[in-house]
Amino acid sequence: MKFQMFKELGILNKFMFQMIDIERTLNEIESLHPDPFDKASLETDYHLVFTIIRARVEIDVKERFRDPLKEEQESLVNTNEEQYFGIEKNEFINFTDKIIRKHLIAKAIYESFKISEDPESAPDQRVTILRPRLVGFFADRFVEKLDDLVYNDMNKFRLESSIISVCVCLETLANKMLNLIYQLLPSSNKIDDKSINFSQLSKLDSIENARQFLIDSELMKTFRQSFIDWYEEINTRLKVTTTFPECEVLICDINELFQRRNLYVHADGIVNNLYLQNCGGKFTKDLKVGDYLKPDISYIRSRWKAVTMLGWFLYYKFCIFIGSFLEDCVAADIDAHITDYILKYMKGNNDAIPAILKVKRKAQKEVYSDLVDQMNYFLYYRLNNKFDMIMEEVNSFNPGPYDLVFKMFMAILKEDPDALKLTKQYFENVTADDFFITYEWPVFKMVRDSEPFRDYFKERITQLFG
Repeated sequence: MKFQMFKELGILNKFMFQMIDIERTLNEIESLHPDPFDKASLETDYHLVFTIIRARVEIDVKERFRDPLKEEQESLVNTNEEQYFGIEKNEFINFTDKIIRKHLIAKAIYESFKISEDPESAPDQRVTILRPRLVGFFADRFVEKLDDLVYNDMNKFRLESSIISVCVCLETLANKMLNLIYQLLPSSNKIDDKSINFSQLSKLDSIENARQFLIDSELMKTFRQSFIDWYEEINTRLKVTTTFPECEVLICDINELFQRRNLYVHADGIVNNLYLQNCGGKFTKDLKVGDYLKPDISYIRSRWKAVTMLGWFLYYKFCIFIGSFLEDCVAADIDAHITDYILKYMKGNNDAIPAILKVKRKAQKEVYSDLVDQMNYFLYYRLNNKFDMIMEEVNSFNPGPYDLVFKMFMAILKEDPDALKLTKQYFENVTADDFFITYEWPVFKMVRDSEPFRDYFKERITQLFG
């Protein structure tokens, strides 16, 4: 069982690999399908301008020759709002009005199309092109790049799939945790109160297999429930929200994410009463039944961040839970394991990391371990370009008996001219083993390749082996 506990500690790596892969997908989609309404794009990509204005002319033609009776009949069948480039028609019209006023090329293209005043005009006579050469020039480029400009179904599918995948990553992580929790809990847990029939038992080889069968059945039942329900099941065991108050906001956002996932899987992204009921006014005040929830990259990134944070909070409390079943000396290895993960993913701009380091400090029994957690806390903000946010904490921190190491550390973070001098002063009195341990500190990765530090470390290593 002890081996199984340590084996399960690797689940965070899998979770992060999956989440990072989703992030790469979003980056790829963003690079291949730039925002068609980006100002820089409109100033340089005239074929893009033509595409947008062409769509606007189509709207104008429809408005001029609209058939109210036919529209009413169609509305009974299709309740979705008409969209252009993924946004609603009225919003698109307002946008193109601004472009036509401010963009000379857009204005010239728009004015090249003349819409007939005769309501009885045949479909092929409703639009006259006043400047055919100008329109032809842009039309050729429009045909060449059509696939890159249209908000197509494949792009929509990949975005919807990203939302579904983010949910799957969190469910998988929580499932692994709850599996081991059920195995470790005392006899009062749900599993020991379950039973299986003779037919099921006859297909199982051992009591342990029968127990796992019951656990698997309970997990299936748990994760068929809503996100709120299964989170509460694991939170009851791990007290995640009690330790990390940030979870209250995260849970609200992630619940909406899972409700949206359900719409993409079961309702083609169309809002229904169940979504409106389960999400609350914060997310639904501008929505109504029949609206389509467009999969937006900025939305996915915000939910990706929320899920990543919650995943880390769950994992930290899961590690503490496992440590409670181990001897103190072995539990200390779990603390070191958490620190290794923190250092590995330090640059990811994941705000769960400083929150975890704060909690870790409160649990530390040794002054030096407390110092290491505090230095890693400061390092996180420095590596993610947010150092200015914590200057008050930096200036008020008391390192106790480790004044020199802290001064050296802060000098490197602040790129202080005395950083090298303090580094040499610190390393003068350390053993060879301590030197190599300290040499691997993440803070030294910031300076090891710079010339003065590189030369000093090379000289010091030569002395140690000499």
